[in-house]
Amino acid sequence: MSSVRVHFLPPLGVCFGGSRGEPFPVEVPIAPGESLRALIDRLAKENALFGQVVFGDGASTSPAELLVTIDGRSIWMREGMDTRVWGGEEINLVARIG
Repeated sequence: MSSVRVHFLPPLGVCFGGSRGEPFPVEVPIAPGESLRALIDRLAKENALFGQVVFGDGASTSPAELLVTIDGRSIWMREGMDTRVWGGEEINLVARIG
């Protein structure tokens, strides 16, 4: 199975055991051609604190509170949350402020 490296930038790293002020990289296994949306949904189901930060009260089905880049490019330069992720890619997740 392939994996991607997800960098949870502050304060998201705390959800996965990192410190408050440091990015926290995690190798995450992925299915071939899995969408970014599916990956984030899976992470939210596996980690309740991350899910709460990303989806709030549970009414939202889209992680609107995240800014995301894949290999340094905004997902909005690709296919947004439907962008397919592939093994070896670097994903940065940043919580939107304000």
